[in-house]
Formats: sequence, structure tokens, C-alpha cells
Amino acid sequence: MWATPYSPNRMPTTWTSFLSEWGTEWGNFENWLRGDQGWILYVMLLVVLSLIPVLIVMFYKYSRNRLGSFPALPTWALLDLLPSLLLTFGLAAHTPSPIFAVFYVFIPALVCTVPLLAGVSILQQRQRTGRLPAILIWLGLALPPVVPAYLFFSFGPSVGTTLILLSAAPLFAGLIAFAAARPSVYRAAQETGPSV
Repeated sequence: MWATPYSPNRMPTTWTSFLSEWGTEWGNFENWLRGDQGWILYVMLLVVLSLIPVLIVMFYKYSRNRLGSFPALPTWALLDLLPSLLLTFGLAAHTPSPIFAVFYVFIPALVCTVPLLAGVSILQQRQRTGRLPAILIWLGLALPPVVPAYLFFSFGPSVGTTLILLSAAPLFAGLIAFAAARPSVYRAAQETGPSV
């Protein structure tokens, strides 16, 4: 499926060999990106970038105590379920064992949505905005796109780490935003009622 796999036994011993190793990793990645599987990365990047406006809308509703009107499940279906299916079928078509893509991409992505379902359930039971359901919902939305990124460690640690951090950027931004939001923001909204 991937280009020349990274071997942890090939440890660089000098700065020159380190640069050579680094160049080899990214060279293999570039060759893969230009191949018939390069579209996989573009799908992943599209999903990650799409999470930015989703976070803005979700935080806006959260700050005005209207998180219950945020379409969490439809958003999950569009940004997580559909891309996960696309990546699974795409990888399965280029691997000797199609079941690899199911166990290493699709199933982990589904497991990552458990927090979202828990957050939606808590929100429906309490009928109010709160940090816990907001954090759980965002965790369920932003974590699945990070799952396929670990596959890029097959090119080497520098490629895998870079893509993991890139994919996880919206996840961390949202968790920090919801955790740091002042309670008075949504309490004031509760007292004045929802804005029109």
C-alpha cells in the first residue's frame, strides 16, 4: 500500500545521516503523493479544514446556550462517516488484504464517535448547554480524522508526526476553546434567553 516502509533499525548516527534519512522519508512520501493513492491525503486535509468553520458555528451556539440546535449527528455523517467509508474503500482497493482498511481505518473511526453519542445523549437529557457535552461532541467530531494519519508513520517518524499534528490541530483548538470558555458566557445567555 505505502512506499518504502520505515525501519526503526535504521537509526541515523550523524547529522548528515539524519538529514539523509529525513530526505528519504519525505521523498518516499512525495512519490506516494504523486501516485494513484495521493487523493487519500487530499480527502483528509479537506476534512480537517472543514472542521474549522464547524468549530466556529458550534462554539457560537454553545456560547449562546443553543448547543442543542447544533446538528451534531448530520455533521458527523458528512465529515466523519462519509470520508471514513471513502478512505476504507480506497485503501481496500489498493491492498492485498481489504480487511486491513476495515480494521485500521473504519472501525477505529467508528469507535472515536462514542464520545459524540455520549455528548448528544447528555445534552438531550439535561436540555441545556454545558462544557461536558460540548467537549464530548467536539471530541467525537474531530478525533476520527486523526485516525488515518497514523498510517503515514510507515514513511517514517517525521512524516507521521507532522501529519498527526496537522490532523489534530482542530481537535486541540476546539478542546481548548470549550474548556477555557467562561461559564458566565452561557449563563448570561440563559438569563436573557436565546437571541433571534
